Amino acid sequence: MREYIDSQIAARRAKLQDLDRQKLTVEAELHAYEEMLNHLEIPALPAATKNGPVDTYQRTARTSPIPSEMTPAWRKILGGIEELGRSFDAADIVKIGNSVGAPTKMLNARSQIYQWEKKDIIQRVRKGKYKVVTKGHDAIRKVEGSNAGALEPS
Repeated sequence: MREYIDSQIAARRAKLQDLDRQKLTVEAELHAYEEMLNHLEIPALPAATKNGPVDTYQRTARTSPIPSEMTPAWRKILGGIEELGRSFDAADIVKIGNSVGAPTKMLNARSQIYQWEKKDIIQRVRKGKYKVVTKGHDAIRKVEGSNAGALEPS
């Protein structure tokens, strides 16, 4: 009887090791696919649709119902980002916000990044890093040139 139990324990341990290897493989594949998706330059977020028993995603063109105006604080922050002269992330927005007298939380910075990216003011360089693009530079110049007053928040 002991031999049988020992063999069952050994078999289960071997099965666990095999499952651990499979889990590591699947996790690595999942990470690789997620990284590939993050590096694709597709301008839309996934919109879930039901297709049989498996959920699939279709990408749609970006449209923004939010007006393009920004509050003076966000304009100052965007100007500060431009002055960096390099790619930036949400932490840079928080730092610049504090330095221009517009304290910003990380959550608000990420939300604004999303809005700016939807409006093509900034562009993703790599995961978590962005740069101001021509439309963003033009928006900064337009605001500086017109010296516009406070507008509705974006």
